[in-house]
Amino acid sequence: MWSKHQVVLFLLLGLQAVVNAFVISINSQLSNHQSSRYPSVVLHSSSSSLANSNNNVPHHHVVRGIECIEVPMDIPEIGRVVVLEATAEAQEVLVNLALEDDEKPGTPCSESQDAASLQSGDPYGAVLWPAAYAIAARILQDPTYRTELPQMTVLELGAGTGLVSLSLLLAGTKHVIATDYESIPLELLEYAVDKLNNNPNTDNNQQQQQEFSITYQLLDMRDHATPLPTADLVVAADIMYEPKTGRAMAKRAVEALQQGARVLVGDSPGRPGRGAFLDELQNLGVVGATFVDTVGYTCSGPRHDLICGKDSTSVSETPQELLVAIMELDPKVHLSAETVISGDSS
Repeated sequence: MWSKHQVVLFLLLGLQAVVNAFVISINSQLSNHQSSRYPSVVLHSSSSSLANSNNNVPHHHVVRGIECIEVPMDIPEIGRVVVLEATAEAQEVLVNLALEDDEKPGTPCSESQDAASLQSGDPYGAVLWPAAYAIAARILQDPTYRTELPQMTVLELGAGTGLVSLSLLLAGTKHVIATDYESIPLELLEYAVDKLNNNPNTDNNQQQQQEFSITYQLLDMRDHATPLPTADLVVAADIMYEPKTGRAMAKRAVEALQQGARVLVGDSPGRPGRGAFLDELQNLGVVGATFVDTVGYTCSGPRHDLICGKDSTSVSETPQELLVAIMELDPKVHLSAETVISGDSS
């Protein structure tokens, strides 16, 4: 027979088990409720993120209130590079912000007004595009570029998720300047640099910190009153999604050439601005400017229909080979005595 004390102890243990089960149930319900709003939101340091690279569980992060997912890329010569892009739900939010800005009452928008109205929710720079990989691979597989990178300043226009800038930084470029006219992509890039990759800037060696650096700068390509930062190489990937951005890119390319910089432009199939880019280069007196097709790959992440149409060749369920056009411009080759640049921002 049990003593009175044993009976009391047994009852207390049973009561504690019931309470624990109740608490676990409540916590589980709260967790499910939160995950329905922010599914699998996990913040990783570079070490934990890279250590889990072999499993198929997507790693989510929240940057400035935007839910993002890691996109690992295998870049020639340097290996794994991780960038962030907005999830499907976050793309919906960004698209709605852009549409709300477009619907605000006022005078008919000029190009400069378009740029201002999209700054709170431009969705294009929050996802990855095929030309970014093609440009990064083109530079890193070229022995001349690889030799020069430790002494170079590279400027990226319309950096978006920043795959090119990040890859060149990890490859040992002396200084990378990542620019975009929207702050959100730059914040995604900065997060990826600081937390998701083995960044030479985070090395304890002070000398290495001084040798490799990246800066982030807001820059509207169409605002020609703002000069380009000085660089040895200017790169741009998939930014000619409208004729006006194509014309602006041509003027910026000439500006860079006149400063003595080389220019590398990548463009995926079907971009509406490519024709305007080529026409404007010709109008500005650039000679011998041609695109050369190179093998790239489609992107496989989700895309909102207003970011990337259903018939787009840039996205597929799994990555597929895709011909990406690349143009290289050298001031010693492509500038002529008649080359001019207009201050017109159209």
